[in-house]
Amino acid sequence: MAVEAPARTTPATRRIEVAWIVLALTVLAAALRFATLGQQSLWLDESYAIEDVSRSFGAMLDWVRAKEGSPPLYFVLAWGWAKLFGTGAIGLRTLSALAGTATVPLVYAAGAALASRRAGLVAAAFTALSPLMVWYSQDARPYALLVALCAASLWFAARAAAGGPRRWLAAWAVVGSLALATHFFAGFLVAGELVWLLVALGRRAVVPGGIVCAVQLAMLPLALGGAHHTGTQWIARLPLTLRLGQVPDQFLFGPGEAVVPHRVAALFAAAILAAAAVLLLRAGGRTHRRASAIWGGLAAGCLLAPLAVAAAGADYLDARNVMVAWVPLALVVGAAATVQRARAAGAALGAGALALIAASTVAVPARPDLQRMDWHAVARALGRPAVTRALIVPSSGRTLIDYLPRLRWNVGRHPRVAEVDVIGSRTHAARGLACWWGGTCALPRQLIPRTDAFPGFRRTADRRVGPFIVVRYRSTAPHRVSLHRATAYRVHHHYAVFFALQPG
Repeated sequence: MAVEAPARTTPATRRIEVAWIVLALTVLAAALRFATLGQQSLWLDESYAIEDVSRSFGAMLDWVRAKEGSPPLYFVLAWGWAKLFGTGAIGLRTLSALAGTATVPLVYAAGAALASRRAGLVAAAFTALSPLMVWYSQDARPYALLVALCAASLWFAARAAAGGPRRWLAAWAVVGSLALATHFFAGFLVAGELVWLLVALGRRAVVPGGIVCAVQLAMLPLALGGAHHTGTQWIARLPLTLRLGQVPDQFLFGPGEAVVPHRVAALFAAAILAAAAVLLLRAGGRTHRRASAIWGGLAAGCLLAPLAVAAAGADYLDARNVMVAWVPLALVVGAAATVQRARAAGAALGAGALALIAASTVAVPARPDLQRMDWHAVARALGRPAVTRALIVPSSGRTLIDYLPRLRWNVGRHPRVAEVDVIGSRTHAARGLACWWGGTCALPRQLIPRTDAFPGFRRTADRRVGPFIVVRYRSTAPHRVSLHRATAYRVHHHYAVFFALQPG
């Protein structure tokens, strides 16, 4: 009885199979990003973004230039997006969620163009499941758009450097320019890509490179103005060693830094990169080694150049800002995980790294301590006012204006109020998201005033909300309450802000 030989897999069949895998990873990425899009509360910078896009277009551009201290592309797109989908948390975050979802096929394309389809698939899987990528895909800020544009620029640069038609160079110039118009730190990656293209293509890359350089020069006045922006000055006030420790932590486990200590995260990251280097050097083919050398060099530039700039006195090194290094690093590990001469070891590396980041992605929606501070819950605890009242809250609590009606921010003339509500901390959180997303590490251990904190008012209620205590004071007759008076009664003056709210 004759036995039929198994059918050979043709290149066309393999391309179709890969396309289906990329589609499945993209759908998975969309599910992770959109399913919990509104679960977490807005945080301080998102509140500012909502204020930005609520202005007229011209006023928005002026405000971004004066107050945001960053390039305008995201805010231009978000302004139009808000006109279609509103300025609520879900409506505005969908722009980032779409950019984050699109990053998955773009990362695959970048890996397949320079190394192999398998390397691209592994890197795309990292992107789909990464807690860092999921987090910023659910953030109404420019970071998800930045990463998507950087992934596209890596793809176009790879196709151009391989001798593709001029349209790839043109596409790289366009996307690189858009990345520069989204975030200043894109310049570190785009500059590295330009050097790569000049070495590979010579004079062919001069004109596209000149276009990108012109855009970078056009962004320079904004960058110099942003250097004096108060929204970025907080970075240099934090110890550089702390911020350096956060980079491997957030790259692996996302901004939910309470998952593991910084040192443990650094050991995990070092082990993964060391294993990848050994596999590539000992078992990688020429193509994988060359691709990884390019990606590794680009990632090193994105990490070391900001460190050198910080040492020179312009310190803006922060894990969010150096996210431009994440995609090339993911591609290096993807290439190492798919080496031909050590498939078992490569598969173990890829599976281990994937399991590590996937566990963190699953943990964030399940653990409130890994999420942004829940100002929405604080707003619910405050409720609608029965009388005119003042609120004294941490500065990050400005987000309450997005949840409470008729709330006014930093009023100049304080009205007479019959109620004062103080949002204070019941614990001192020394690590985790509390330090970054509107939490309590910036607050003193005891922010709750004495019972007699406000003369003429009686302390009537205490209510715990996560790491906060909502303390209510009532008076039989309205009194004028100033922030200066409040600070005299042990409310920390750097982190308390006065609100006034008319009865609803």
